[in-house]
Amino acid sequence: MTTSQAEDEPSGSTTHPTGGAGSGPKRDNDHAVDFALTAEEAAKALHIPYRTCLAAIHSGRLGAVKVGRYYIVPIPEIHRLLASAIQADAA
Repeated sequence: MTTSQAEDEPSGSTTHPTGGAGSGPKRDNDHAVDFALTAEEAAKALHIPYRTCLAAIHSGRLGAVKVGRYYIVPIPEIHRLLASAIQADAA
C-alpha cells in the first residue's frame, strides 16, 4: 500500500486477508482473522476458476466441508494445496 492509499482510507479500516486492493466492500460479518472461505472466495484467492476449485474439492485435492449447499474451505487447506503444488513442481 502506498502512502497516498493509506491516507485515503479511513482510520481502522481493514482489507480482507486474501484480497487487498479491489477486494470489494467490507462485509458486516468480516473479522480481523478469517479461518475459512467459501469455495467461491477460495477460487478467487487462488486465482483459479470456480469450477476448477470445485473439481479440486470433489477429487479430494482441496479439503472442504459442505454446509447446506455451500462448500467451506479452511485456510490451512489452501496452504496445504499450495505447498503440495510447490513440492510437486520442485520434484
